[in-house]
Amino acid sequence: MKDQEKLKRISWIIEYITKNNNLDVDILNQYFSDKYINNFNPKYKPEKYGAFKCRELGQILSYGYHMGKLIRVPVGISFHETGFPNWVYCYNIIP
Repeated sequence: MKDQEKLKRISWIIEYITKNNNLDVDILNQYFSDKYINNFNPKYKPEKYGAFKCRELGQILSYGYHMGKLIRVPVGISFHETGFPNWVYCYNIIP
């Protein structure tokens, strides 16, 4: 994917965060993930529970962080269900 397309997707994410009262987003956020998938039609893997696995979404969020467009913090996950990680990066816009 070209940088211009990545920046378009980062702009969409920033707009999404702004429209949703600056709530953090992450790859496990089912509503956010579904919106991203519906908007950009990336490859994804359906899951029985929670958000679909979309590798591209994680890559775009990380790209936004490394470009200085987003901030991120690691957040531990207290429930340890099968298939869920112990932690996830949460992203938000730079204040």
